[in-house]
Amino acid sequence: MFRKTNFSGVVLAVSLMLLFVFSGLAQGAQEITQAADSFLKSVPQNKLWLISVAELKALIEEKGDSLFILDVRPDFMYKNGHIPGSVNVPLPTLIDNLNQIPKDKTVAVVCSLDTNSAFAVSVLQMLGYEAWIVEGGVPGWVKTGSPLEK
Repeated sequence: MFRKTNFSGVVLAVSLMLLFVFSGLAQGAQEITQAADSFLKSVPQNKLWLISVAELKALIEEKGDSLFILDVRPDFMYKNGHIPGSVNVPLPTLIDNLNQIPKDKTVAVVCSLDTNSAFAVSVLQMLGYEAWIVEGGVPGWVKTGSPLEK
């Protein structure tokens, strides 16, 4: 169901990783640095993880409670409409709110821009989460005729 493919935001995601590691924003800097090093060395082999909206819908049916939909858009956008069951953690607050994201679930990340989802997925993958970019994000969800919650 999942496919690994090239993604145009990989350069930006890698830049974010480097900024994250060298800015001292994380606790356990040595562990984070080692995780980042491992992640960055694996990028040419595994690219970034992408799923389509159709695959997300199948996962919702298949995984139910073992799937976590993370919406990294700004709060005001989330309040204007979001995928049912999703949880909002705006991208700039991701590190401060990791406690809201379960490590024992598959994390499907949505936004309005796939690049922002790639940033979030890169950080989450580096920290040991099974995280996936939902291609097209919330706009892709809407294009399929699926409803949003407010």
